[in-house]
Amino acid sequence: MKLQPNFSWQNYEGEDQNQKNQFQFQLQRQHTLVSNAINTTIDDLSYWTRERQTGFTWIDLRPIYTISIATGSLPAVGSITVATGISGAFTVISIESCVSDGALAASNTLPLPYLDVTVAANNIGIVRNGTDIVITTGGTDYSAYSGYITLNYVKG
Repeated sequence: MKLQPNFSWQNYEGEDQNQKNQFQFQLQRQHTLVSNAINTTIDDLSYWTRERQTGFTWIDLRPIYTISIATGSLPAVGSITVATGISGAFTVISIESCVSDGALAASNTLPLPYLDVTVAANNIGIVRNGTDIVITTGGTDYSAYSGYITLNYVKG
């Protein structure tokens, strides 16, 4: 069971001496914090294709956000650009990704970046470039592969 993270009261923006509204505002903030903490504890390892705040904070106590983005099919050779959809200033703290050529037990799954120590042409690179993710294949046809990129980041 999840708590509703949104309270019915609006944020208080009146005079400070109006203690009834100030109490409601403080109660709303506490309820939101507790709801987010409980809800993210329940499903913090789930993946979403829209931005959501996790229950974790970064070393400077800013909340950590996460989003998962579909890569689409990788190129046969060359690069593709995947838009993150994140607006405003943000700092990526981790990128998790893998691609697969199917969902069967016999399919192949590769982590990104992928480094083949025996054949350099098999390598796959992944780089964040502004608000985009650029995936580059070395020379092997990976057009049957697709997957997801999960970004963990802080805002500001």
